[in-house]
Order: sequence, then C-alpha cells, then structure tokens
Amino acid sequence: MNQTLVIILGEDPRQEYLYRELSHSGYTALYDPRGDFTALPKNAASIVFPLFPSARLFYHSLDYCRPQALLCAGLPSKEFISLANGHGFSVYDYMSDKEVAQRNAVATAEGAIAEGLRLSRLNLQNSNCLVMGYGLCGEILAEKCNLLGANVTVFDRDSFKLAHCQSHGMQIMRTVTDLNTFSYIFNTIPAPVLNAALLETISDDGIIIDLASSPGGTDFDACFQKKIPAKLCPSLPAIYAPKSSGIILANAIKLQLEKYT
Repeated sequence: MNQTLVIILGEDPRQEYLYRELSHSGYTALYDPRGDFTALPKNAASIVFPLFPSARLFYHSLDYCRPQALLCAGLPSKEFISLANGHGFSVYDYMSDKEVAQRNAVATAEGAIAEGLRLSRLNLQNSNCLVMGYGLCGEILAEKCNLLGANVTVFDRDSFKLAHCQSHGMQIMRTVTDLNTFSYIFNTIPAPVLNAALLETISDDGIIIDLASSPGGTDFDACFQKKIPAKLCPSLPAIYAPKSSGIILANAIKLQLEKYT
C-alpha cells in the first residue's frame, strides 16, 4: 500500500472514479464528495479539488495539507492559485493538461453526438453536418461523424487543418455565410460565430450543439426567438463517460504525484 495520502473532493461523478482508480493503484485515497472534511485525517500529500474550486474551499482544506502539498484542481482561478502558492503549495490544473484534454476530447465528441441525436429529428447518417473549429475536440468530432456516415463539412481558418480535413474526405469552409444546408451544427469555437444574422439562414431541421466554453459561440436568445433547437453542452465527459474520464484524471494525477512526493 502506498502511504501517500490523497483526499478527493467534490460531487462530480468523475471524482468518485478518480478515487477508485487511485485506491486500486495503491494510494491511500479518501473521497469526500461534500467537501466538509468530516473525520478525515490530516497531513495529505495532495488534495484533488473539483472544477472551479472556491477560495472558501481552499481555506477549509488548509488544516489537512502537509507542507508543500500538491493541490490538483480543474480550472482554478488566479485567486486560488495565488492563495495556494502563497501558502507554499504547488497547483496542478488537470483541465489545462494537454494530454488530459486530448483524451477527454473523445468523451466530449461522443457526448456531443448523443446530445445532437436527442435534439434532432433526423439520423446522423447521410445528414449534412457542420463542425465549426478543428481543434482537439473538433477534429475527433468531425472524424466520428464522418465514420458514422454523415456528410461532414469543417469550418476553420487554418489552412493546414483544412488540408487535413480534405485528406480524410471531408468538405471544408473558410467562411460561413449560410447554414441552410446543414441539419447538425456543432460549434467548438469560443467566440460569437453563430450570431443572429447567420441564424436567419438555418434550415427547418437545423439543430445546434455548442461545445465552446461558457457562454459559447451561439446567440441563444436568437435561437429561442426563432425556435431553433440549440444547447450549450459543458462537461460532457462527466455526463457520458464519468468512469473513463475519472481514470484519465487519475492517471494524470499519478504522474504529478510521482514528481512531487
């Protein structure tokens, strides 16, 4: 049994599977979903916080950290990082880890397709599908839609990425002026790309799944007024693949623990 004590906080379903994976890997892991620290031992080598941890939760955890502990958190604020560093702790932002992002993109893409099928009245196969943005998530999403038989078009401004799309048999767009031909529209761009003027061109069967960080890249007020089915979909890995995502986080955190403990 590894004597390294790790405390995992938060009710996000990924946290429970993260805890299980660390326990199975031999760590002395303890799971506190409410973050109230009831009956927990002190002197933890690491505390794993949920997404967007508050300063209040940080202060609550202070008595349970050993000196120079590793604090793992998802998208911590500058205030959180500053507080942690000021108390001599290192901070690992697991959601900014490129390897974690790459692996999580699979769950996000699969979840996006599931959400799209729930909103749409049409099969994905043989439908015209637009993927806006060809980053980590956009690439996997476009390729999965392509493999499922959709007619995929990718919008991006990066010529190299567009060449990659074409090499995989997908259509490309450098500008989007008309949505009329698309039944499925997936946005991954964190900018107002699906504005009210562009939404005027959407087809009667068009639906929008927005995967960009909040507030997304869609004018949802305009969608509501025009009765366009549209949904902002954050944290899809926690909804559709919490076990897989929890294991991904556990493996990333184990690598960090090897460096700091």
